[in-house]
Amino acid sequence: MTTRTIPKAIEALIQLAVRALAGLLGIGLTIDIQQNTAAKTSADLYDLTGEPGAGPNAGKQGQLNEKRAAVTAAEAARREAIATGVKFCADGIDALKSHLGRRWNPQWQAVGFTQGSLRVPRHPLALLLQLRNYFRAHAAHEIPAKNITAARADALATAVQQAEHDLDLAKSARKAASEARDEAVRALIQRLTGLRTELDQLLADDDARWVEFGFSRPIDGRIPAAVEGLTLRAGGAPGEIIAEWTPSSGATNYRVSRLITGVDIGPVEIGLVAEPLTIISDLPHGATVKVIVTARNEDGETLPTNAQIVVP
Repeated sequence: MTTRTIPKAIEALIQLAVRALAGLLGIGLTIDIQQNTAAKTSADLYDLTGEPGAGPNAGKQGQLNEKRAAVTAAEAARREAIATGVKFCADGIDALKSHLGRRWNPQWQAVGFTQGSLRVPRHPLALLLQLRNYFRAHAAHEIPAKNITAARADALATAVQQAEHDLDLAKSARKAASEARDEAVRALIQRLTGLRTELDQLLADDDARWVEFGFSRPIDGRIPAAVEGLTLRAGGAPGEIIAEWTPSSGATNYRVSRLITGVDIGPVEIGLVAEPLTIISDLPHGATVKVIVTARNEDGETLPTNAQIVVP
C-alpha cells in the first residue's frame, strides 16, 4: 500500500517510515538524496520506535507505554490501599461499639463522627487519622490481637498517602512521556514530508521508484486504478489462453504483453484492448507464460499487474 499523504496515525506513520527507510537504504544514494538521508530518517524513526534488536532504547513510544503501565499499576496500588483502609475503619468502628455505643451518639464525636452517622467514607484517609488519634488517647480500647491499633491506623493512612503520591508521580511521568512521544511523531512527519518534497525534485511524476519509498507516484491520482483480478485460463484452441481482469476505473484502454519463459528476452506487447479481456494465441504447448497488463488513459499508465500459466 502506498500513499501521497503523510499519515498522522502512529501505526500508519511508522509503516510508511519503515518503507521510506528501506528505499533510502536501497536506492537513496543512486538518486542522490542529500537532505533526508537514511541516517537522518532512521534517527527520527528509531527515536519514536526504538532501535531494532535488543537494544536498551525502547523509543519514545515504548517509553510512553511503560509509563502508561506504571500508571495502571499505581492506580491498582491506590485502590488496594484504600480498600484495606476502608476495611480497617469498618473493623475499628465495630470494635469501638462496645465502648461508645452501637448507634451514633455524642460519644462518637471523639472519633470524628459529627454528622449523626457511623457510615465509613469511600475514602478512608481522614477517618484513619481520626482512629489513630483516638487509639493513641485510648490505648485500652485497642485490640492488638486483631491488629486494631493506633500504629496500624497510622501505617494504613501513610500507605494511602504514599499510594496517592506515587499515582501523582506516575501520571506526571506519563504526561511527560506523552509529550516526548508527540514531539517524536512531529519530527518523523516533518522528515517524511521533507523526503517527499526532495523526491519531487528528483523523480518524474510517473517514475516507478516512488513506490520504493512507500509513496504513490504523483501521476497515480490522475491515471486509472491499477489492474486487479487478473486471471488466466485455457482458450478453446491449442496454444491459446484467455486473460481477463476487473475493469479499472478511469481506464481508456489496457496494454497487454506476454513473456514466454526461456523464449522471450523481455515482455512482448500483444496490443491495446478496450475491454478487460483478451485472447492470446500461437503459444508453445507446455510453456510457462507470464501475461502483463496495465491500465491507460490520457494522463498516463499504471504500474503492471501480472499472472502466469502453463500453456495447455
